[in-house]
Amino acid sequence: MTKLRLRRWRRSSIVAGVVTLGLTFGPAAQSSATHVPGGGPKKSDCYSEFDVQGGAITRTVVKCTDGDSSCDSDGAANGACVFTVALCVNQTDVSGCTPMPPLTTIKVKPTGILPPPADLTGATCGANASITVPLKGKKKNHPGKKIIHVVAKSSGKPKVDTDKLVLKCNPLPGGTTTTTTIPCVNPQGGPDEADLSTADSGTDLDNGWTGISHNFPVDPRASLKVCLSGCDASTNPVCDLMGAVGAGSINGATFGPPLPLIAQGVAVCVINRFQSTPVTGKLNVQTGEVSDTTPIQVNLFSDVHLISDHTNVCPRCSTGGAPQYGARGTCSAGPNRAKSCTVESIVTVAESQGSPTYGLSAACPPDPAAKAATLDIRLALTSGTSTLPGPKPCNESKDDNCNGSPCAATCTGAACVSHDASGNCIDSKGGISQLCCNSSTSTPCYPTAGGGAIVRTGKPDPPAPVWPDPTYPKTSTAGILVTTFCEAATGVGTIDNVTGLPGPGALILPGTQTLLKR
Repeated sequence: MTKLRLRRWRRSSIVAGVVTLGLTFGPAAQSSATHVPGGGPKKSDCYSEFDVQGGAITRTVVKCTDGDSSCDSDGAANGACVFTVALCVNQTDVSGCTPMPPLTTIKVKPTGILPPPADLTGATCGANASITVPLKGKKKNHPGKKIIHVVAKSSGKPKVDTDKLVLKCNPLPGGTTTTTTIPCVNPQGGPDEADLSTADSGTDLDNGWTGISHNFPVDPRASLKVCLSGCDASTNPVCDLMGAVGAGSINGATFGPPLPLIAQGVAVCVINRFQSTPVTGKLNVQTGEVSDTTPIQVNLFSDVHLISDHTNVCPRCSTGGAPQYGARGTCSAGPNRAKSCTVESIVTVAESQGSPTYGLSAACPPDPAAKAATLDIRLALTSGTSTLPGPKPCNESKDDNCNGSPCAATCTGAACVSHDASGNCIDSKGGISQLCCNSSTSTPCYPTAGGGAIVRTGKPDPPAPVWPDPTYPKTSTAGILVTTFCEAATGVGTIDNVTGLPGPGALILPGTQTLLKR
């Protein structure tokens, strides 16, 4: 899907503390990018501008239809449109206007609706804001609108830029309010949507500096669904993508089912909730490449539940035998105990009591009273290289648990119980061991001490038949997405001390990519 905006600006951004993620892409809808002025005086119109994701733009009005996931980020026809908007300053895309930084002030009305950038001296944008515009009428069948005013003042001449943005939400034809989403349609004629699914093996998640919470596997077959736009059928293979998130949307409220993890006897069950911002990025459908300059951006809240029952670290979707994908069962514990569920993911929890094989379902959440912390996760995924340079890249107290020895050894013991086809060590937890301490070759570590860096390298894989062949679906099975990131402390001593938070993290996600044409 493509990003529509009132001013041209591209943001790119991460999984955090004790979480694992799986990734896929599937249906949604979108529109192509359009650049329009903000409506102020021409010579100062570039001082402050708007960046709006999706929608049909006429002068200063952005229109969206309820449920159109290219502009309504909750993706559901539910009586309101959720616009994603950022405020940008000192842009260079308006003919006849030259930015005159530094700006001295910038004011937004209504107050608090749209955060301006913290730095007014350069060309930049503030954080995305989710702005809800409800439909009007008792039956929610009349358009609604919201108006934003911005006044930016400069020390140069002209001194003032005044802008107005009108966000207008239109009902579906006939005024129907449902929980369905509008199918993906690529106006440029290329593929309409992409499905990416996490592989059953070869995933890896490393959390914190101690090494204790390294080498976890990621939920297999977790998925995202996104729409594609901007790419065509023969000349341009680079697609913008957007995936609606939230209750009632194509991706739902959570990113995969709950994830059970145990490290040094501490058990947690993690629920990854989507933040309100949609999934965005770019994808080259000819090569399978996701560039590190325009990565796939997934923003999450990770709810970490501290669990005392090590037989049900997360509630299982119990089917009466070994779990099978798609099998129906009932939740073994939690608030939905004995209620029906469908197995969505199967993971092995090495230190679990009872069977280490868990069938998991989003219908089987843990007890909300067990929630110990919520982490703000910004995940930027690339098929290229992601690097986090040391030393102590995330303001952690130590680089590693190597006690002064180098982090450069091949792992042994529990950190290397087997090898995969590529020769990588596989930890007893199921993830990949990269490096261990020279002084303790069963202790995983990051090589950041002395200025080293955490590096993860992905791999693009062309979906076949290779674009521009007109045959669909197109599928690739050998692509790998990666990211490195910083994780904040949870504030819970048990979790922070075992994991080593605040601290760095790294993620490897091999998976399947399927391109669809509707």
